[in-house]
Amino acid sequence: LLPFVILLAPIVISDIHYRRIPNIYLLLLSYCLIPTIFIRGLGEITPLILFIVAIFGMSVLGMGMGDFKLLSLIGVFLNAQGQPSLTYFSALVLTFSMAHVFWISIRSRSIPNSIPMAPSIFLALTFIWRRDSNCICHNRVMRWLTAGESHGQALSA
Repeated sequence: LLPFVILLAPIVISDIHYRRIPNIYLLLLSYCLIPTIFIRGLGEITPLILFIVAIFGMSVLGMGMGDFKLLSLIGVFLNAQGQPSLTYFSALVLTFSMAHVFWISIRSRSIPNSIPMAPSIFLALTFIWRRDSNCICHNRVMRWLTAGESHGQALSA
């Protein structure tokens, strides 16, 4: 988790300040994600195709190519995880982006023409990782509790 935060922080800062995501950051991120994708594969192809079509539609509506490449990388990575995180991630990105537009509209009293999407993507990933880490911790606790019960049953028998 920490390497991804370290790699995503300059992407967010660059997108906020310059409204550009340099390709070097995306290249470094892809070097970190490719081993996982190579080992686990692409996952189910249908959600991935729907995700790519959705972000392509967002690109046609004005999303930048840096955001498109960042979302594509993260989408392929999440789909390779084999969990239904891709749909949840998409909904979170759209929700945080709409909240960002709303916040800027309230602050400036006008609707913005564009927003940096990297902060919304970063927040959505944070929520995904937080949810998944909670599931992992929950599973470990449940395994520990059930192992304790079976150990206790063996002791009482």
